[in-house]
Amino acid sequence: FAGLPAARQEPRPPENFFCSLRVDCNDKLYSMFNQQLSLVEMTLPTPEENLAMDEALLLSVEAGRCEPCIRLWESPRPVVVLGRSGRINDEVKVDACNRDGISILRRCTGGGTVLLGPGCMVFSLILPVTSVSGGPSGAAKQILQQFKNVFDSVMPGIEINGISDLTWMGQKFSGNSQRWLRKTILHHGTFLFQFPLEYISWYLKTPPRQPEYRRGREHTEFLTNVVMERDQVRHMIAEIWQAMRLSTFVPMDLTAQLVEEKYSRAEWNHKL
Repeated sequence: FAGLPAARQEPRPPENFFCSLRVDCNDKLYSMFNQQLSLVEMTLPTPEENLAMDEALLLSVEAGRCEPCIRLWESPRPVVVLGRSGRINDEVKVDACNRDGISILRRCTGGGTVLLGPGCMVFSLILPVTSVSGGPSGAAKQILQQFKNVFDSVMPGIEINGISDLTWMGQKFSGNSQRWLRKTILHHGTFLFQFPLEYISWYLKTPPRQPEYRRGREHTEFLTNVVMERDQVRHMIAEIWQAMRLSTFVPMDLTAQLVEEKYSRAEWNHKL
């Protein structure tokens, strides 16, 4: 967040807090189906490209050109991202974003508006519809249960709250959303680990729709960082999904096409 005031430092856990974590990649507890996901670990230069890449992977898996995968990325600069049906004037402090040069974009999945940037890992799961059950809400619970199963062993107090949130000691550190096609799901999730939480209230309004467990709390009281290093976050998430093998296909042409036709256009980003 270059050019913005320094945020407070989160308290750090003991040095050996995470050293005992071990995920057995052959244990089906951590696999939703008998297939390892391939790993796409790629952050592109612009937020528009990163959002487009996730949709390009979804469309490619749906068309049979790409295998199910998980992508990990982290926006190199702060950006406000609305959900597919989010309303800018209800959720975003537009004047503050314009003043500070913060782009306002829209993703293809649902859910609420978020501020992305360094310290917020995005995980994008592209899965077959047949790998989950119970529709969108059931799929979200199944996916989030995988995180809880692993992280709860080192961070007691993790819960699944609201429609699709992960919380630690009552505070949210991961929000999730989905888009369903006929055969394929894109599950988007964020994971706060070293994010300057103070900045969220600078650019985002208090959301008009809130889960009951939020109890009217402001962003800084409602959200928290899981205090981990970037490499620990990446490694743990990849192991949960057995994503040890790099994908051999990355749809760069389709990504560029989607940036040109959709993610760089006000007709999409500012449509509501």
